[in-house]
Amino acid sequence: MATRKARPLDALVAQRDALAALSRSVVEGESGGVLSVAVEAIVGALGAAGAIAYRLDDQDLKLVAENNLPRKAKPWLARLPLGDEPWFVAQTVAMSGRSQAAEAPGGSRDGHSAQRLLTDAGWRTVVAAPVT
Repeated sequence: MATRKARPLDALVAQRDALAALSRSVVEGESGGVLSVAVEAIVGALGAAGAIAYRLDDQDLKLVAENNLPRKAKPWLARLPLGDEPWFVAQTVAMSGRSQAAEAPGGSRDGHSAQRLLTDAGWRTVVAAPVT
């Protein structure tokens, strides 16, 4: 049986379907477990410096999984309020419902910034997408 060469569009459709399946598994998971596996898979597949996953908890985003998040940055990113002015891309995405990329990996609040901590860990750009 002859095989045909995959077309670029077929590859993009396959990628989209794989990401949709991963998104469904992330949404159905709780802290740790599936979310931790999904975060590790994203880092491995994209060759990213790290990844984090949040769950909407009342009016806050609660960090539920991470990979290569600097220890000192964790207190900054563990809980992100949605009622305040957004300072991290995940807040903006959660409020708008639209994917976004930020050139600077961290914002600032109260005169302090997590940007240097993330940059030192290899984070250059932060991409955030809502998973519904």
